[in-house]
Amino acid sequence: MTNETKASKDASMKDRKGMLKEDADGNPIFDFGKPEGSPALCKPDSVNWRVCKNPITQSIGANCAVLLEFADPRVRGGVWDHTSFRTHSVQRARRTGVAMAVCVFGAEEEARKLIAGVTHLHSRVKGVSSEGHEYSALDPELLDWVHATTCYGFSEAYNRYAAPVSDAEVDQFYREREPIAALFRSTNPPMSKSDFYDQLEAIKPNFGPSAIIDEFLEISMRSSPLPPPLNRLNKMIIKAAVDLVPNDVRKIIKFGPEYDLKWWERRLLTFVARRMDKKCVPEMPASKACVRMGLPAKKNHPCPAE
Repeated sequence: MTNETKASKDASMKDRKGMLKEDADGNPIFDFGKPEGSPALCKPDSVNWRVCKNPITQSIGANCAVLLEFADPRVRGGVWDHTSFRTHSVQRARRTGVAMAVCVFGAEEEARKLIAGVTHLHSRVKGVSSEGHEYSALDPELLDWVHATTCYGFSEAYNRYAAPVSDAEVDQFYREREPIAALFRSTNPPMSKSDFYDQLEAIKPNFGPSAIIDEFLEISMRSSPLPPPLNRLNKMIIKAAVDLVPNDVRKIIKFGPEYDLKWWERRLLTFVARRMDKKCVPEMPASKACVRMGLPAKKNHPCPAE
């Protein structure tokens, strides 16, 4: 790592700490219950609200998104050179998870403030990857691709493990995230699953295997941002994320059979994800957001009646 990259990374870490409050262990703190009455960027009756409240499928989808992003050397170079994932993987994953939840469930003014902070941080992220590719976190193509991967990962994981989502609802999920994409400066976000595959075909020639992807998987397999007892499912969640990656991309980045889910692992993940989908946990972001907005947390916002 060059001195310039190290200086940029140190500055980025200071900026990141300013965006979300942290506890003594470096874990993010955000109150989804305040300010009272404030709306969110996504409506409580949106497909996004339903899909993004499930912690199991969110974790699967987020890891799938990272794998798709890391297939491009420009994205993985930017992340690997400018974040603390290798040394503080759990805290970094939790910060990312909270930030993604804020985009859907957080008070709108707080979400806008947080996204502005992320964008400011990204303005510092630029350099040259280990393969010699120049990158900038504000590259329009990469901004569009990162947004596309989250849309794909979250919707596919929920549909596969929690509850069926119709093709029309999936496309609605993509459209509902357009305001979020715009705040992150994505200028050509996918508006449907078909658009995602079009973007995939356009960017895929850049893809290739990397030791960074292998290291990411190795670290992720042994460290989970989920609380106990859900953290016991961590290795299955990572394998489920690999399983969501389109087959042609899997071949390009050389994911072997060691990442294949066993039949009982798939059934167990499905069972837990479906149980979590019907369970209202008061401390979860969606439930707190409902209370903030004066909505009944146990009646469709965000959980089906038990």
